[in-house]
Amino acid sequence: MQLKRREILRMIGGAATCWAVSAAAQQPKMPIVGVLLVESPGSEQFRQQLREELRKLGYVDGQSIRFEFRSDQGKPARLPELAAELESSEKRKPMS
Repeated sequence: MQLKRREILRMIGGAATCWAVSAAAQQPKMPIVGVLLVESPGSEQFRQQLREELRKLGYVDGQSIRFEFRSDQGKPARLPELAAELESSEKRKPMS
């Protein structure tokens, strides 16, 4: 399914805040994309389409990029906690 630019921007703006986090490891660094999801209808579709669109640009999950998703599970007040958890876990994780 092809999404129009406006739909993708709406999904990104309304569903998630993304940022790339560098992993601290001795091996070559693989970009890590942390995604905070505000659970809503279409959240799973957003995950799939984000991976697919980045795959089209040459970023393959687990090979040239790694995704870390966190969901507020319908509780937006949890987003700051989840962001801190995501940042903390990325600093500790060794690259495999």
